[in-house]
Amino acid sequence: NRVGRSLRSGSTRTIGLISGLTHITVGVGTLFFRRLITAKIAVPRLLAIAWLACGAGLVILIASSSLTGVTVGSLLNGAGCGIMLPTLLTWNMSTLPAERRGLGTGAWTASFFLGNFLNPLIVLSLAANVGGRAGAVNVFGWLLLIVAVVTLAGSFTKRTPQPELAS
Repeated sequence: NRVGRSLRSGSTRTIGLISGLTHITVGVGTLFFRRLITAKIAVPRLLAIAWLACGAGLVILIASSSLTGVTVGSLLNGAGCGIMLPTLLTWNMSTLPAERRGLGTGAWTASFFLGNFLNPLIVLSLAANVGGRAGAVNVFGWLLLIVAVVTLAGSFTKRTPQPELAS
């Protein structure tokens, strides 16, 4: 696949640098989350932004035939994850009464790590049907883009008020 060829053209040091920068952009995304909630952006729109960045990052990553493209896709995906994680956690906590937030945080954390465990199993299962791991990642990228569009469209409909996130 293109990503494999792109990464093989780089040194292990370059690949490690790209990986490290990607992890840093998750942290940058979480810092950007603070600005977004201060701007009073509604949760569905925050999630749409996060899923758009994650999905676009994966699609760019898979479509790339250069280290530059792989880097851009990885960084965009990392920033989206950095926005998504605190949005989901804060949204979850804001719906729970104060006396249940410890339990909620524990359940959220357990779910997060269960997802980390199940992810490679799901990707490998899907990979058998879509031409390999790159194909599976591409499917997830496009699914995230679709979910982002649906979430954004749904954010413009009138619904019952949601709890406001603390800024």
